[in-house]
Amino acid sequence: MKGYFLSLILFVTSLFSNSIFAQYLKFPPITTTPFITIPGNNSNMDVLYNSYYYTTEESSFICWVNQQDSVYTLFLRQTTPDSDKNIVVFSDTGQIANPSIAFINSANVNNVRIAWQTLINDHWQILLREYLNDSLTTIVPLTDSLEDNINPVLNSAYIAWIQNGNLIYKNLDSINAKPIILDTLDCSNPKISKFSDDYPNIIYEKGPAGNTQIYEANYMYNYYSGSEWKFIKVSKSGNNINPAIDPDGISVVYQEFENGVWKIVESLVWLDTTDNLSYNCENPVIFAYPLITKISTYVTPFFIVYTSDSVKNNVQIFLKTEYYIDTTINLSNAEGNNYLPHISLFISQQDTPYIAIYWIHDQNGKKDIWRAYSKYYPDLSPVINRVLNLNNFALNQNYPNPFNPSTVISWQLAKTGIITLKVYDVLGNELTTLVNEYQNAGEHSVTFDIQKSIHHSLSSGVYFYQLRAGNNIITKKMLYLR
Repeated sequence: MKGYFLSLILFVTSLFSNSIFAQYLKFPPITTTPFITIPGNNSNMDVLYNSYYYTTEESSFICWVNQQDSVYTLFLRQTTPDSDKNIVVFSDTGQIANPSIAFINSANVNNVRIAWQTLINDHWQILLREYLNDSLTTIVPLTDSLEDNINPVLNSAYIAWIQNGNLIYKNLDSINAKPIILDTLDCSNPKISKFSDDYPNIIYEKGPAGNTQIYEANYMYNYYSGSEWKFIKVSKSGNNINPAIDPDGISVVYQEFENGVWKIVESLVWLDTTDNLSYNCENPVIFAYPLITKISTYVTPFFIVYTSDSVKNNVQIFLKTEYYIDTTINLSNAEGNNYLPHISLFISQQDTPYIAIYWIHDQNGKKDIWRAYSKYYPDLSPVINRVLNLNNFALNQNYPNPFNPSTVISWQLAKTGIITLKVYDVLGNELTTLVNEYQNAGEHSVTFDIQKSIHHSLSSGVYFYQLRAGNNIITKKMLYLR
């Protein structure tokens, strides 16, 4: 991954101490406002920002579909620098759906490519176009399909879609490269990590309606066998749909149907994050941080945004923080229905960084794109100086991550007892036990050094570390790069 390590260091310094949650606790509510309200219906969007290199010199974008009378138009707009210029990417009388946007490479974040599906001569076609140096390139057709829900999803290095129930992957280094079938039978609704050029990461549904599971496809390098795809079942059982992955590929959320309602599960802890008993929580998206840092005396590794029908007569957009700040915020708080949230960063013309949530607002038959945002303040203090809530059981994200050859794993115990800390591969095979002993309440840490391990020949890829204390279990992901 080009510049990954440097970019991760830059990114982890811009974390939580004065972020959106701390602001909500200290300052007035987040600003919510209509964002795109041009004539016609505005929906079907995707957003993009460069989370690795995010500074006041970088870019973020939004693309969406506008329908006015019988004409569909795909628009592109830059949000960093903050712009009101709407660029027409494609326009036709045939339906346009499922646009996806990605940077062409992580070295130049002012150039993007857009993929979408459009209805031509009674069948769907996936089209691709690039925006280079303020100009649009020629449109390139990628594939045809007779299905309705092919759902193309785009990364800076590749594209994936669904065709005849198969999950299809195509490397974009060469437009003429042959598509590869990754998984077959009952695949649907793929989502993608926007920043995994060298290690593709695709989340998708698999299984018949009513018994759908969430799977993750990872492309990894194996020292002995070379590059290969690994497939992991993310969900546990039941009916699970609408997966979403944060842009950096750290965490996954999805809907799980339980006791007659849709709940939201976060994959690293496999916990219901919404605690709803009589209403539905759907369409989750997640914003995850590589490390846990302080917000006053609280810690949280991510926040989730979702739709909920808990408000009478309409659907609203909610934001819920995890773990230790148990705050739920109604972002939309308006008449009409609100759905399909997306999370991004943007910088105003005054060089002020904001964290933003975009969604579709539907009122009286008119669909527009709304935005809620709050200032995003970097915390440049060393991570080791964070303040933890000592009344909680917690496993922190390893640091550095990715790592080579060693990384530090730290955790927090609410009470004394026997704990174990183990490392597993993506297939669930135990690789090593780092800790197995009686420990006092408080903060602890251990260094995992590949070179000193019996598994010193491990290949690059995703691994899991799991902390167990009594009935409490927490599992997290880490990335090793050879």
